[in-house]
Amino acid sequence: MNKSRYLVSYSDGIFYVKRVKAALFGQEGFAYIAMDNTRRAEEINRYTAVALGDRVSPEEMDEALRTKGMFILLSSEAIEPKEVLPLYYSR
Repeated sequence: MNKSRYLVSYSDGIFYVKRVKAALFGQEGFAYIAMDNTRRAEEINRYTAVALGDRVSPEEMDEALRTKGMFILLSSEAIEPKEVLPLYYSR
């Protein structure tokens, strides 16, 4: 996911957006897996502040940290990854 080919700039932010084919209710569609770097850092900081005090195991922490800042959008149409964020934030 964290590869430069997935980088998209949008409204003062840097995101990763990856398009993958997905089955949507028996029809072919697309999943847009996105990561907001700013949000990821905020979520990691909040989580680790609590998790370290709760003595969460390294394995549990790694699993929880893996998806911080990520979201998925689904579409029945192929959309250019750079066009996904304006659509998402205009909702």
